[in-house]
Amino acid sequence: MYQGKRNMKGYFEGWYYKFADKNELNIGALIPGVSFDKDNRQTHCFIQFLDDSGKLSHYFRYDIDKFSFSHNKPEIKIGDSCFSPTNIQVNIDEISNTIKGTLNFKDITPWPVTPFSPGAMGWYAFVPSMECYHGVLSFDHLIKGQLEFNGKSIDFCGGSGYIEKDWGRSFPNYHIWIQTNHFDKPGTSLMVVYRKYPLDG
Repeated sequence: MYQGKRNMKGYFEGWYYKFADKNELNIGALIPGVSFDKDNRQTHCFIQFLDDSGKLSHYFRYDIDKFSFSHNKPEIKIGDSCFSPTNIQVNIDEISNTIKGTLNFKDITPWPVTPFSPGAMGWYAFVPSMECYHGVLSFDHLIKGQLEFNGKSIDFCGGSGYIEKDWGRSFPNYHIWIQTNHFDKPGTSLMVVYRKYPLDG
């Protein structure tokens, strides 16, 4: 679920969707999010696209009024694109870049959250002064669907994906992140994160 409100100050929230085709020849990520600065001069929402070649990587910026979220289900919309834990529907059409298509996710594998094991952050999830919080929505899942990049269609059916999210006042001062779910044994996933989390903000 979206953790923020409609109008915020000094707050960000973003979701990270990684996807790879069955043969691991096409790997990319879509990062939808919102950024509220303290004086509202640069407040906006965005969709960032990254691919393994770097040729199509781009930051699509939108006015904040293009962002909406559901109060009763984990779904957000930015422009004409929609994102949830079970699928993404992308419709980005700019002069220099277009990304369109739908990916559906099956067999979502979230981090098992319990009162004594509150997700990826462990006991840090209970610290109220953290500048950034982190969650893993799916270690690994199957993908069905296609995406079109500047007129080129890529089939992701049978591929694998990963979903995480971050929210808080600011991103950590430094951040090292490694993630892969491409192993010979299906269902195996590895994630390594090293961040600086100052408790004094």
